[in-house]
Amino acid sequence: MTKEEKREAILKMQFDMAMNGSIEMLKWLGIQLCGQDNRPTKDSQPLPKGFDISVIPTKGQDEYELYREEFLEWKEQQDD
Repeated sequence: MTKEEKREAILKMQFDMAMNGSIEMLKWLGIQLCGQDNRPTKDSQPLPKGFDISVIPTKGQDEYELYREEFLEWKEQQDD
């Protein structure tokens, strides 16, 4: 088997592995054959700003807020 035949056999096996779900092999072939890069690119567009963020109340949160001071006092006593 010549060096070129060995290379082709290995590349075929790697391709088969990638097609059978090997993520690492897909990445490697993407870099080697498609000119892709595994480093993140710096995007020229700024990140979005100004999202409205709100707390989604959970069950019992209203009760906690109502008795928060008492709870914190009790917790502090437990830590002593």
